[in-house]
Amino acid sequence: MKVSNFSCDGSLLLTGSDDKTLKVFTVLDKKFQFSINAHSNWVRTAQFAPDARVIVSGSDDKTVRLWDVSNKSLIHTFSDHEGVINSVKFHPDGTCIASGSYDKKIKVKFEIFKSYRFGILEVKDLYSIMMHMMDLLLV
Repeated sequence: MKVSNFSCDGSLLLTGSDDKTLKVFTVLDKKFQFSINAHSNWVRTAQFAPDARVIVSGSDDKTVRLWDVSNKSLIHTFSDHEGVINSVKFHPDGTCIASGSYDKKIKVKFEIFKSYRFGILEVKDLYSIMMHMMDLLLV
């Protein structure tokens, strides 16, 4: 297993593995619910959307994928990274996702369920962004 995450309400557990799958379990009764053959290479990172209706996953196959939990189907594949995906996160309101890769870029997908707008941050820009965020926190 490469990754594990709980849903926001704590009722579900999501795992991703080197067997290229995502698996979902219920926490309270400790039961396996379903598996998705998610990627063509190891799943390194995965997370539930805040409402647990969608999963975002990232893989060694250099893709970020969105999955519909209710029918276990692929919603969309993002193939814009040039390296292994090592981090994916939903924004707390569920409207965008961020992905990080060994290509030294963080990509943000805005309004993911309306249209696909993309933003790319180079790693060299992160220092100034982090310092700006620290300035905001210190005020």
